[in-house]
Amino acid sequence: MKNFFRKEILSGKVYRVDHDEGVKLSQNECPWDIPIDLKVKITERLLKTDWNRYPLTELLDIQKKLAKWHGVLPDQIAVANGSNVLIQALINVIPRSSKVLIVDPTFVIYEMQAKLNGNKVIKVPLSEDFELLTEKTLATIKKEKPGIVFIPNPNAPTGTLFDKKSLHRIIQAAECPVVIDEAYYPFTEETVISWLEDFDNLIVMRTFSKAFALAGIRFGYLIADPDIAPQIEKFLMTFRLSNVTLAIIDEIIGNEDYVKDYVSDIVKERGRVFAELQKYDDIRVFHSEANFLLFRVPNAPALAQQLMTDGIIIRNICNDDSLKNCLRVAIGAPEENDAFLDALKRHM
Repeated sequence: MKNFFRKEILSGKVYRVDHDEGVKLSQNECPWDIPIDLKVKITERLLKTDWNRYPLTELLDIQKKLAKWHGVLPDQIAVANGSNVLIQALINVIPRSSKVLIVDPTFVIYEMQAKLNGNKVIKVPLSEDFELLTEKTLATIKKEKPGIVFIPNPNAPTGTLFDKKSLHRIIQAAECPVVIDEAYYPFTEETVISWLEDFDNLIVMRTFSKAFALAGIRFGYLIADPDIAPQIEKFLMTFRLSNVTLAIIDEIIGNEDYVKDYVSDIVKERGRVFAELQKYDDIRVFHSEANFLLFRVPNAPALAQQLMTDGIIIRNICNDDSLKNCLRVAIGAPEENDAFLDALKRHM
């Protein structure tokens, strides 16, 4: 194997998500599928879609539609089958000698992809409340001179919405691309897209996997300077999105009113679950602006296992550092949240 593969590949781990039967609250998915009438409309369109032809103009049409939606140029858009693929592309297009700067804790895929590519990862810790340490971040950027910076806003897995003044200073100070990952934007409607006019090093990422209830379709996109987005396109495969995916996304854009209702219901449920978790002396639950809650308990692995035994699947993300004894639960439908809270009551 040492003769076949790079050392980074051999030392890396395969990213797998275990699947167990039960109430699934482990992957920050939308608890509801898209409305059935919209799904029927899409299905009827798929019957008329050519599956034997490569997607040519369809991909360009989606880029134009997204550009119009956000008030930018089509050349500022790059699309892929999920944000993870865009993260992979962004890391692969910078020099391999570059450092990748991330906050800690944050979305694990940034670090994983950087290490697979042979880049050195620089971590800037967040505060005890998972807030951005602006001055420390700025000092680290100045010292380390990274080749790219990743900051999700709201952050995952903490749900923290970072201060926009701090983000502005970071983008302004960085002499490299700064990626603001807005995967959970619909739950806050706080965005930095308008800053693209001021910063040519800003990249904003979005996904349809969360609030849009399309995790199974795999679609994400980024918006950047017209000189940056085409460089990302060079790494992405020409036919990376199928005619099926493109047809679905084409129907969703312009018919996404259901998202507002989904977000409203999830935010309401998030508040209810948050309030219930606060009733426990042994639980510290952190404020979240996403569709999940992070909480700390005395023995996270044991509690996660007990809940799984009861058929409640949440995410054990604890480590020995910033996420010690931390668990993350996605906000599901009311009955799913009730099942989680009932099971939690039995074990706390």
